[in-house]
Amino acid sequence: MPDREKPTKPNLLFVFSDQHRAAATGCYGEKQIATPHMDSLARDGLRLDNCVSTHPVCCPYRASLITGRFAHHTGMLSNYIDIGHDYVGLGEAFKRGGYATGYVGKWHIYFEGQEYEGTNCHVPPGPYRMGFDWWAASNGGHNYYKWFYWRDGPERIDGREYQPFEQVDLCKEFIDSRKGQEGPWCLVLSWGPPHTPYKPPPGFDGPRDIKLRGNVPAGKAAEYAADVTPKYYGLTESLDVALGRLLQHLDATGQRENTVVVYTSDHGDMLGCQGLKFKRWPQDESVNVPFLIRWPKGLPAGVASTLHLGTPDLYPTLCGLCGVDVPTRVDGRDLSAFLRDPQKSGGPSHAYASMAYAYTPWPGWKMVRSDDHVYVEKAGEPWMLYDRRNDPLQTVNLVGQRGAAQKELRAMLAQSMAACGDSWQHATQRGDWEYWQPGSKKYAEQDLGGMETLDLKR
Repeated sequence: MPDREKPTKPNLLFVFSDQHRAAATGCYGEKQIATPHMDSLARDGLRLDNCVSTHPVCCPYRASLITGRFAHHTGMLSNYIDIGHDYVGLGEAFKRGGYATGYVGKWHIYFEGQEYEGTNCHVPPGPYRMGFDWWAASNGGHNYYKWFYWRDGPERIDGREYQPFEQVDLCKEFIDSRKGQEGPWCLVLSWGPPHTPYKPPPGFDGPRDIKLRGNVPAGKAAEYAADVTPKYYGLTESLDVALGRLLQHLDATGQRENTVVVYTSDHGDMLGCQGLKFKRWPQDESVNVPFLIRWPKGLPAGVASTLHLGTPDLYPTLCGLCGVDVPTRVDGRDLSAFLRDPQKSGGPSHAYASMAYAYTPWPGWKMVRSDDHVYVEKAGEPWMLYDRRNDPLQTVNLVGQRGAAQKELRAMLAQSMAACGDSWQHATQRGDWEYWQPGSKKYAEQDLGGMETLDLKR
């Protein structure tokens, strides 16, 4: 075959934000937010309705994304735990597959053995970068207007403007550096917003009236939600503008057709729903994240897929799409065939998620999320059962009311735990776990009236 006819591997641009729930996106049905560029990804590619953050908090998600392993296998069961480097990371796999690799933005899985308060130690050297060679990353922090990052050396560089916009410029720098170079590229961009603090940039901070979701209780929760939701939406809209600039650069450089573009998030945000804040909860506002993927040369367009996709599946699925070999020590499944052909039968019937360190007593909660139900246990006992078809806002807990369904879901959860080697026994309590236990200060700060309803102390 002449060289000009050799099939070329696609580039990969993987973009993810911090704390963006699927329900706060135009293409997922929210009419009170303007996300035209995210919506265009859905129109020009696939929108997955059942993408689940398998361990919905920052560090565990990132560790699973980079390693393809569940949190109970990486040991990253909460924030501020060292992951080590004994993995073939996502960057390394793509580098072995002939890709130039780059990473921009929040890293947040390397802490030099520091405890919880050591949150901004320097970003990792050498093998701790998991195969990403081109580097413009920070280790955490959510000051989006006075921020810093590291390049190849140890020198810290102060950010000059609103963090997501400047990070797009850094991404464009990486893309432009590949001009005239052979081989495809793999670039990961990790944004900090719309995570707290809810401080959108000028132009995105105007007043607006937001109709709250139907599962935000009156009183304290509604007051909180009315205050923060418009700001959260403003941050999200700023990310959409940043994404648009990046997509426009792909168009301008002639790389649209053969670049796989993904937009997703590490977890969601309750924003007062169920009387709760932030993440770490099993409800959809916390675990259901957007997943939009476009590849004009290789994927169908305008498809809303019901494929159940968990965090450890991302690594092998991206490898499958791009023709990259998947390492053996990966827990996730290559589901790329179901993206190429959304009508293909035999896909996963559910997604599995867990949280060892949360607001529930040790050892936390575990759940399965199927087409019809969400089922959650804590300490091995039924805790939540929601009917996804008839109660999408998850307002009625049906535990004890649907015997046959509950029995089937309990078996499904047990099988899921066995399949991935999870259990109710975890050997260590590390990182910031004590900050989130019942009776802690952070635990008390989360309660907007929903804690008692959830019966967390049992």
